[in-house]
Amino acid sequence: MKKIISFLIIAINIGVIYGQTQTAYIIINNNKDIVETESNKTINFYTKGLSPIELDGLKNGLKNIQWLKLHFLKVTDLKLKVANGKIEMVKTYDKNQLITLLYKYNIREIVLNGNPKTLKEFFYKKDKGQLITK
Repeated sequence: MKKIISFLIIAINIGVIYGQTQTAYIIINNNKDIVETESNKTINFYTKGLSPIELDGLKNGLKNIQWLKLHFLKVTDLKLKVANGKIEMVKTYDKNQLITLLYKYNIREIVLNGNPKTLKEFFYKKDKGQLITK
């Protein structure tokens, strides 16, 4: 419960800072929620700002991306539009397809440890300040 409250405070603060009310977010509480092995990456996350209908669409879209496995994505607070999920991504999954899907649901940022990152900053590595999108 403490995690949910802290993540909601972060999401509200980000919305106020950016003046956005329609944007949805993916929130990862801390680095422990990301487990990376040589072949895959598993992420426990929350979404904020998606209706149940949008969540169903997102679930279906995620299930259609090759090399990506959605373990679960379920609503934890309907009133606040909060859901909890877990996703596993094999290293060869299509990052561009995932980013396009997230944009479709107005998800523009992923908040990690309270710090917002654009989708490209989160999914791609940097080398000398430049994003490597290959």
